[in-house]
Amino acid sequence: MDARTGTEIVSFQRRHAGRGVDIEMRRLVAGISGRHVEIMRGELATILYEATRSDADYLFEDSISTMVEGPDGIDVTFERAPASRFDIVIGADGLHSNVRRLVFGPEDQFRRFLGGYIAGAALPNYLGLQGRMMVWNAPGRLAAIYPVHQTTTARAGFLFRSDEELMLDHRDVDGQKQVLHQIYGRDGWQVPRLLAAMDSADDFYFDSISQIVMNSWTRGRVTLVGDAGYSPGAAVGGGTSIAMVGAYVLAQELAQGGGRDYQAGLSAYQDRMRELAKKTRGFGGLHQHRL
Repeated sequence: MDARTGTEIVSFQRRHAGRGVDIEMRRLVAGISGRHVEIMRGELATILYEATRSDADYLFEDSISTMVEGPDGIDVTFERAPASRFDIVIGADGLHSNVRRLVFGPEDQFRRFLGGYIAGAALPNYLGLQGRMMVWNAPGRLAAIYPVHQTTTARAGFLFRSDEELMLDHRDVDGQKQVLHQIYGRDGWQVPRLLAAMDSADDFYFDSISQIVMNSWTRGRVTLVGDAGYSPGAAVGGGTSIAMVGAYVLAQELAQGGGRDYQAGLSAYQDRMRELAKKTRGFGGLHQHRL
């Protein structure tokens, strides 16, 4: 619980001058779960890393180049690290999964654009916010700023609707920042300062709100977890939760066979997760018309 964001109030600011509207966070999430806990992605990554660093080998700033499956395992080459052989490969590498591309094919076969984009970056908590998220709305777009619990920093966020998908590579950071300026460049409130923070941020994030829809996310000795296999869409809600559930179910099913019958474990994992993945993606149809 120490890692939770601590956001208690969401303050919706009017587009023009006037008093904002405050809503308690617990009321916003009441329909989701009475046990809802919001944790920043970085905090969650740190928690998982600290819990596993003694039992797992980590390779940072690297990526898989090739995978060749044989009767005794999968031979994997990396961009930097030496090649190695593994019993199974689990792709938990997000919406633009490299593992999915290598094993199942190009991303455009599986990605479904939902009609919007999301961006974010860190910046100093210059408003001195404590437990309060501030959200500014205009037709088809919003901007927000909220504090990072127990730090002197905050996060800036942008969410906007787009009827058509932008012809923009997900690695084109300069192009992504230009798009934000085009859409928000004339807006007031705190938006100019948030845009400036985006321009100088070294942790800038920008992506489409898209789903991944696959009939099967297991093939041979390879399976996918989370957004790589069944992304419900950023800002739709539930992406992190279903990824954590998926990882737990996968580990449980692999353990059932003592690690020997991996095929039965991967198959059972997929069967158990299929309906949940379908239900979670269903929220995207609602959000697609409400951005």
